Amino acid sequence: MFESAIEISSGDAVLSATFCAPSEKGTFPCVLMLPGSGPLDRDGNIKGQRLDAFNSIAHHLATKGFASLRYDKRGCGKSAGNYLRAGYFDFVADAAACFDRLQRHERCIADQIYACGHSEGTMTAMHLSLERPDIAGIIQLCPLVENIDSALLKQAHHVKKAVRELPGIKGRLYRLLFLITRDPVTSSSRMIERVRSKQARPREIESKHIGLKWLREMLQLDIRHLYAQMRCPMMLIAGAKDFQCDPANVHSVRELTEAPIEVSVVENLTHTLRVDQEEPSVFRYTELLRRPVEPEVLDLISTWLLQIRPPSQLQPSARSNSPIDRIHRQQATNPGDDA
Repeated sequence: MFESAIEISSGDAVLSATFCAPSEKGTFPCVLMLPGSGPLDRDGNIKGQRLDAFNSIAHHLATKGFASLRYDKRGCGKSAGNYLRAGYFDFVADAAACFDRLQRHERCIADQIYACGHSEGTMTAMHLSLERPDIAGIIQLCPLVENIDSALLKQAHHVKKAVRELPGIKGRLYRLLFLITRDPVTSSSRMIERVRSKQARPREIESKHIGLKWLREMLQLDIRHLYAQMRCPMMLIAGAKDFQCDPANVHSVRELTEAPIEVSVVENLTHTLRVDQEEPSVFRYTELLRRPVEPEVLDLISTWLLQIRPPSQLQPSARSNSPIDRIHRQQATNPGDDA
């Protein structure tokens, strides 16, 4: 495996990124990693919480013959720019700039570039495919099917319930805090109402580490309509215990789009891409993040990519000896054998 640093200009921002390839030589299909919500670095991490999602996926894909690009969001990590003043479509523009850079990259096969989004990144991937129709396919990790206001309120209800049931001193302190300030449901409802009525000011939203422009644009998105516009192949991987992006609606995507899709709901998987045998709770995230990304998720991603990838595109030095690759090579050599 070989990694190198790249800088990518996007508007008034300069994004710091890591290009990961199976080896120092050769050209490869490539996967562009698209981050979720929050001030995330290229691996999906924020201060005090290491998701380590995209580095785990990138290193796994390198063993399967795929290169990848992951980047710090503007104003985060080593990237220049202003995170809190950026809107959702600024982040889409950043994704497009990264895609364009990969198409010019001497180590990438230009017509074999895929996008892998997590959470909000699943929407970014779909908007990217509308702006760059030559994208080869999309991987949706913890996809959001309902609109953002509904998702935010569901998350707030979960936090309120979790705090109500949290035992000990920690639970009492959180409940006291809710009495002094506002509980998360009331707070989220008020924030959404003020943003929609254009009464909200940047300072009150940014105090929650949320950009006003970003939230205003997110609240205007019709995600189901976005799915209806998709035409490129998609792999949707949802977590059965994901309370942030409800998996209940993921199968309905089949009815929303004409795009070829595969859907997998992983048992006990949470939004952290780790499995949890216990009742899902935001208060268990710290423990879950001590574990590696769930291997089943990594296998689902690479298996799907290997299945839809044209067999002639993989460099000989990067070929694996998996059953899928052996079948692809045999068919490429003897195209009439399966007639």
